[in-house]
Amino acid sequence: MHELGIATEIVNATVKAAAAHGAERVSAVAVEVGALQLVDVEALCAAFAAAAAGTLAAGARLDVREVPLQAVCRVCGTTYAPAIDDYQCPRCHAADPEFVAGNDIMLMSIDLETAEEQQGEPH
Repeated sequence: MHELGIATEIVNATVKAAAAHGAERVSAVAVEVGALQLVDVEALCAAFAAAAAGTLAAGARLDVREVPLQAVCRVCGTTYAPAIDDYQCPRCHAADPEFVAGNDIMLMSIDLETAEEQQGEPH
């Protein structure tokens, strides 16, 4: 289950950013996950909750946006959406893609709460 390793990395980056900004708590984290990473979103959310336990991210919501796979054929330059198990270009039938989307996991945003926000004070 590689989702636990991914979740642990997300939590580590989140907690580091939260500490750097003097946050008391993390309320939400948004990530983009490429289709080529073959991540089970439910498993990632469960792993995130487990990895976040006891940290500033405990109880935080994990919002996951799946990014579809997109490639450019290195032979003919056609942009296409290959299947996970078939990288063949629809135009020239070469199987030599350059993936331009759907191959990454990116931390997009972190919602932090400061001590003032937890006390209800405006900032």
